[in-house]
Amino acid sequence: MSKQDEKIAHLSGISVLITGDQSISGVKVFTDAIVPSGDIVATEENNTLVVKDSLATQVSPVPGSLAIAFQEGVYITGSDLHVQGAIHADEIVSAESVIAGESGAMVLTDGRDPALFEGPDSSLSMAFKSGVYITGGSNLYVEGKIFADEIEAVDTIVGESGAMVLTDGRDPALFEGPDESLSLAFRSGVYITGGSNLYVEGKIFADEIEAVDTIVGESGAMVLTDGRDPSLFEHGDESLSLAFKSGVYITGGAKLHINEDIIVSGKSFTEWINTSINQKISNTSLQNNNNNNRGGNGGTQAPAYNFSGGINEIGNLASGIFKIDFDENKQFANPSYISGWLRNNMGELNVLIHTTYGGPNPGLGDEEQSIYRNLFLRDYYKKLGRQALLGVTYVNTSSSNEMVTSDWTELRDGDSVIRRKAMMASPSEKITTSRQYSQLSREADEELQKLLYKYNIDKSGPRQVAGKDAPA
Repeated sequence: MSKQDEKIAHLSGISVLITGDQSISGVKVFTDAIVPSGDIVATEENNTLVVKDSLATQVSPVPGSLAIAFQEGVYITGSDLHVQGAIHADEIVSAESVIAGESGAMVLTDGRDPALFEGPDSSLSMAFKSGVYITGGSNLYVEGKIFADEIEAVDTIVGESGAMVLTDGRDPALFEGPDESLSLAFRSGVYITGGSNLYVEGKIFADEIEAVDTIVGESGAMVLTDGRDPSLFEHGDESLSLAFKSGVYITGGAKLHINEDIIVSGKSFTEWINTSINQKISNTSLQNNNNNNRGGNGGTQAPAYNFSGGINEIGNLASGIFKIDFDENKQFANPSYISGWLRNNMGELNVLIHTTYGGPNPGLGDEEQSIYRNLFLRDYYKKLGRQALLGVTYVNTSSSNEMVTSDWTELRDGDSVIRRKAMMASPSEKITTSRQYSQLSREADEELQKLLYKYNIDKSGPRQVAGKDAPA
């Protein structure tokens, strides 16, 4: 007996068995199951077949379609549902597995033609005008990469392990950082806009920070460094510390506005700068005396100035004066000015010591160099004193006679450095400064006279030798 015959024999006791071609009209109510052995064919003109329960509302199917209307739903159990065409649904509540066909792509749309949005083989495309939402507290797990023209908002992106990389389309593997890190690689930069803030609990490391409107620390002190540990330079709460070995520059025509006083080494700026200026002048005078007292022969001979074999003798002497007498501070002089003066005033040296030196390599000895150095210092300080007095004597519409040390003033006290625009001095300050320069000039002249006296005595021989010392 076949399986079909077994089914018929099983149902023959409780069912009506209809064989052959039959035409049944009217409404037939079946209280139990209908088990067709063949096909169920719609015979209406519109080829529509409707299967529904008694409680279902009126159904208006599309011509040539099968409409199933059951208030509690339609369940397909124990087997699979194979759909050759598209599935159109107002809502799909839950599906354990949706399997695409053997080839091609799967497309879910909002009613538009799926063919318009079909991706490559073995892909899933979702086309909904109002977006795709994954809600209910569940997560979206992506094993591969996410490619998107725009990601509007994401509450949380969690990587199971390794690093997370967001790029502008380039291979994320090229920009992967250490584990549990986030790398952003976009050629045109990363912008945080819309009035929102960037909160960083740790440190910010950057080769360059071009512009920041506001940096706000929640508590404690803010520290910007050149790569060294910020904790080494942290000061009081609500303070800003800048730690850069090569200094901090405010350039580009911008200004530094300070509402309160400047404290340098525990002193107010006014007190500190006045002390530093006076100390600088005092140190210069003391250093001149110390340099003049070096060497042998009674301590009046300065050391030879020979710093580089690549420059001539006058250049070496100028470099030595710049290094030793002016601490390489271009606010007071520069090597070019010094070497120019030395080349143009060698005739005065020859008159004083009765020699005929000349040229860029005149062959000066240690004593001649010491004399020439003090000759320069005497005239240089005398010139500075005269320039200071010119600002008191003459008044005109230009500032050429105003006494300024230089275009910029730099003062150092240990690690503290201040650069500021030099302010114009009052007449009394100019007179005081002129006197100080004149004092430095007199000190250089006194040392010059001592050197000249000793030099001329040592170099000159007796005109006549008599007595026991006379030659035979």
